[in-house]
Amino acid sequence: MEYTRKMLAEELGCTKQTIATYAKELDLDGHVIRRGQTDYYDEVAASAIASRASGRFARRQEAKADDPADLLQTMLEHYKSEVDRLRAERDAAGARHEAEIERLQQLLIDERELTGMMRSQLMDEARKAKEAASRAEKAEAEASRYRHALAVIEVAPFWKRASLARTALALPAPSTQGE
Repeated sequence: MEYTRKMLAEELGCTKQTIATYAKELDLDGHVIRRGQTDYYDEVAASAIASRASGRFARRQEAKADDPADLLQTMLEHYKSEVDRLRAERDAAGARHEAEIERLQQLLIDERELTGMMRSQLMDEARKAKEAASRAEKAEAEASRYRHALAVIEVAPFWKRASLARTALALPAPSTQGE
């Protein structure tokens, strides 16, 4: 429903200029429609102006004295529609919050699964690295033993080299064919 400046002024018991001043103070430009030379206020603007003026001006009872049921019915409808709008906003906000909570819970679950998988992969890689380090250590020890054996063999007289090589390198003894 739309209200003119004159209707609001009569209802609140103040001047049309006071209504215009309150509308400007409350920054209700989006709720005021100008048609020709008349300003029309929507229910939000009318309610805000009435609230602002309630402390200063007493509402004129004689303006609607002939039919107070209409005034009460109008106010009741306004408050019902406002309550319905607020409930709808609350429900929509609740639905948005629930969806956000579900999304965040799914992210948390995904993160935990990913962390578990990464931990498992990291442990496998660490085990493989230890095994590779152990093999490299064994190979280095074996290479060191062979280097030492070669050094001993190189300095030995040529007739002792074969027996030293078999002993140092743990080679099998030559088989004798005559026996």
